[in-house]
Amino acid sequence: MVGDTSEFGTIVGAPGTATIDGLACGGNTVLTHYHVHMDIFVNGHQYAIPAGTGIFQPTVVEAPYFVEASANGCTYPNHVHALMGMIHIESPLANAVLTVGDFLDVWNEHLSTTGFGPFTGATRWFDTDETTGSAGSHPVTELTGSDPHNVNMTDHHDYTIEVGPGWVNTPNYTWSSSYP
Repeated sequence: MVGDTSEFGTIVGAPGTATIDGLACGGNTVLTHYHVHMDIFVNGHQYAIPAGTGIFQPTVVEAPYFVEASANGCTYPNHVHALMGMIHIESPLANAVLTVGDFLDVWNEHLSTTGFGPFTGATRWFDTDETTGSAGSHPVTELTGSDPHNVNMTDHHDYTIEVGPGWVNTPNYTWSSSYP
C-alpha cells in the first residue's frame, strides 16, 4: 500500500459504465499496454489512489486489495488494480495515448492550481521520467498550470500531485521488475 486511504478509500470502483473523455468501459481487447505511477501529497502527507479506480464492479482477486472487474463489470483503459499508485493503461486502440486528465476524469477528481479533489491550497504537479538518468536523479518536469488533458501519460513515468504549502522533494518511484 502506498499512502493513506482515509480520504479516497481502499477499493472504490467506477460509478458506472458511461463513456468518459471518449474512453469506453470494456476490457476484452488490449492492443496498447503500459504503466505509469502517480503520487498524491497534501502538506507532505501521502494519500493512496484507491484500488478499483476505473474498474466498474471490482472484485478482490488477491487479498487484501488487488482487484479485477467482476463477471458483470468492465474496465476503463486507464485503471488501478491495487493500492500502489500504479495506473495500468490497457487500451483496445493500437498506440493509444491517454492523458493525466483522462485518468482524473475517470477517477472523478479535479486538478487545478488551487487544489486537488477535496483538498484546497496551492497545488503543483510534476512528471518524472523514470526511463532516463539514474536512481534519485531522473529528469523532472514541472507541469503546474498545464491542462491535465494535454499531459500525455508516458510509459514508466511518475506523475506527482502536491497540495501545499507543505511540499516534498519530488519522489523517484522505484519500478518493480514485474512492470517491464
